[in-house]
Parts: sequence; C-alpha cells; structure tokens
Amino acid sequence: MRLSDYFEKTDIRREGEFLTLGHAGSLVKDTLAYCDTLFYLKTVMQNENISCIITTSELAEEEKVSKGCVLSADPRSAFYRLHNRLVEHHAYALAIEYGMGMNCQIHKSTRISKRTRVGDRVTIGEYAVIKDEVIIGDGTFIDAGAVIGCEGILYMKEGGNNLFVRHAGGVRIGKDVTILSQAVNRPIDSRQPPHHHWGSRHHRHSIQYRP
Repeated sequence: MRLSDYFEKTDIRREGEFLTLGHAGSLVKDTLAYCDTLFYLKTVMQNENISCIITTSELAEEEKVSKGCVLSADPRSAFYRLHNRLVEHHAYALAIEYGMGMNCQIHKSTRISKRTRVGDRVTIGEYAVIKDEVIIGDGTFIDAGAVIGCEGILYMKEGGNNLFVRHAGGVRIGKDVTILSQAVNRPIDSRQPPHHHWGSRHHRHSIQYRP
C-alpha cells in the first residue's frame, strides 16, 4: 500500500509504502506509525521496521525524516481514521479458505458469517454468533449464546466527538476447544498479531476475554 492511495498529495511530504499499521516500537516490517511527540518521532526514526509515519509539520521540521511521511494537524486521528478505512475494506484479513467442515452439529438458531472457516466435527449451540475472520478447529464445542469475533468498545476523542475505532484481525480457535455459554471474544486490533488464538482444550465460561 502506498501513502498516495489513502492521503491527499498535498499532505504527503515523502511518498512511501507500508503493509500494516502499528506503534513506534513495532516489530513488524513495513509498519506505518503515528508520532505526536518528538520522543516518538525519534523512536520511529531509529526503528528500521517503520517505513512510514504520520506526524505534524512542526515535528517534521525538528527531526530529519527519512521515511515515508504524511503531515497532519492531528496524527493520532489520521492514523485511526486510516485504520477504520483499512478494516472496512478487509485490508487486514488473512487468506482463509472459508467454509464448513464435515460432521458438524450447528443449531438452527446459530448465526455464522460466510467469512469463517469451521473445521470438522464442530458443535455449536443455540443462539451462538460467529462473526467474520474466525477459524474454528476440528472437534471444538461452542455452547449456547457464545459470541466469537465481536467488536470491542474503543473510542477516541476527535474535536469533542467520539471516534469509534474498529477492531481488526481475527480469532483462531484450536482443536478440541470447549467454549461454554455466554463467552465473548473479540478480534484484536491492528497493533497486534493478525489472529487472537485460543489453543487446544481451553475452556471459557461467561467472561469477556481480552488478551
């Protein structure tokens, strides 16, 4: 992805390419980060994994910027608006072979997104909800009312208004996992690895589970 694909040319101080969004200390190659203080700007300049930044014109004058650079009066807001846009266009989605496995028992009241992969011999109880970008391993049991892949609640202030920041990534459930009734699991955001993983034989009951 190029900066010019998402920002006005007048706001781009230096063209650049990126593969994902993240923070100043990102360990992922070709990350775009935002810098709203001189400390963070110096940090990203020393991080070879950061390929592009969003910062203010004042900060860009104080530090020599050798990476792709977008100028914004509010770098944090510009960063999260880009994040929401990428989520909307499934830019964070992994390559998943969507579909339903063999010998599954799915209650008729269950809602399952078409953008999921359900393994073999999976049992899902009544009124469970499985949302986008979820992988369910073989032999897993999901009890009644569980919600997998739901949106979390994250807002930021923007000019006195609340900007809802959508979660990205997905949920990967291993083999032979038991998820009991009313469990809630959300996707991770863009600054984390692409899938939140529940390993084999994990049990969750009536909790909101957050990494």
